[in-house]
Amino acid sequence: MMVKWSSSGLVSSISWWKFLWWLNVPSKVKLFIWRACHNWIPSLVNLAKRGVGGDVLCPVCYRQAETSLHALWTCTALKKLRSMCPFMQAIMFHDGLPFGDFIRACVDHLSSYELDLLYVVL
Repeated sequence: MMVKWSSSGLVSSISWWKFLWWLNVPSKVKLFIWRACHNWIPSLVNLAKRGVGGDVLCPVCYRQAETSLHALWTCTALKKLRSMCPFMQAIMFHDGLPFGDFIRACVDHLSSYELDLLYVVL
């Protein structure tokens, strides 16, 4: 199936989750994105919710709690990585919102090629 893009985002009758599986990235990347969207990666916040560990402060930047979104996108330590890809600089998203919302916002604003690149970098 051909996926069409417009300025308003993905134009198709397929669901977002089906779109994720059609991306041109390795299956392990798709699975990782899917797990992150469902909050099933072992961030410090997720581990603390399950009674493992206690401190949720990011061990890299020591500024915010390590949520999935923080660990994969908003941590200040990732600023240099984001600056290497021009399209990544345009993606603004606030920590505290679900990672799945971040990914869906990217789907609405990036080309298919940029999404493939973003997902592999994450």
